[in-house]
Parts: sequence; structure tokens; C-alpha cells
Amino acid sequence: MILGLAAIALGIALIFYAFFGRQSQARRSPKFRGRP
Repeated sequence: MILGLAAIALGIALIFYAFFGRQSQARRSPKFRGRP
């Protein structure tokens, strides 16, 4: 149960990261490029 919740949380975080990362790249690419 805990592992499943952790996997779901990780998946959601990854989707959010990719979604916001794409939006940020389209808007301010040079500013977010310093971040890993």
C-alpha cells in the first residue's frame, strides 16, 4: 500500500515536473537552464 502510494506520488511529481518544465522552457529557458 505504501509502495503504491509512493509510486503514484512519484508519477504525479514526474508529470508535474515535465509539464511545468516544458512551460518554463518555452517561457524562460535561460533562467531555468542553471537548474539541474
